[in-house]
Amino acid sequence: FPSHDRGVAKLQMNNYGEAVVDLNKCIYLDTANTEAYYNRHLAYKFTSNYQFALADISKYLSYFPNDVESRKSRYALSMQMKEYEYSEIDAKWMVQNGIGNDTIKVQLLSIFDALKKPNDKLVFLNNELKQHPDNVKMYYFRAVCHHELEKYEVSNTDLERFLLSEPKNVDAMKLKFENYFFLKQFEKAIAIIEELIDDNKK
Repeated sequence: FPSHDRGVAKLQMNNYGEAVVDLNKCIYLDTANTEAYYNRHLAYKFTSNYQFALADISKYLSYFPNDVESRKSRYALSMQMKEYEYSEIDAKWMVQNGIGNDTIKVQLLSIFDALKKPNDKLVFLNNELKQHPDNVKMYYFRAVCHHELEKYEVSNTDLERFLLSEPKNVDAMKLKFENYFFLKQFEKAIAIIEELIDDNKK
């Protein structure tokens, strides 16, 4: 389609508004032109029409769900827009396909928080630690999750495992204090506070 080629040329020349016009024309003439949806999503993104950009990249992914760059593009877009339902889908896909490693995994935990899905977060962490028991930082995140679910003793079990590798981690020690406090084990809670104070003096 000449209108598609014109649209792509205008994209490359940074004439994003004009690119949208040409790509609109192309899609009007052929609603199954997948490349036009991908390119129009770029044009929309560069003209700050994020909602339209998200719709177009989602349309493209419905045809090519395993396209890595498109997944990354929609993920970045949805995170920016706080459209976390899309972010969750794409983050899970990237983790399953070994893309992004721990950075994406940690972001996925924050997505679960934003969507208020503590049980989904726990399922993910359980699976993650089953597959990668040496990924020590995940014990800390699971300890936080257990704490949020008011499972304070289980939270402390994970913290013990995490603190073997980072014995002076302040956030982990504070969480352990809170767990003991909620369990009404006040002597143990006070001991942690005293240890934190002593470490702070050094």
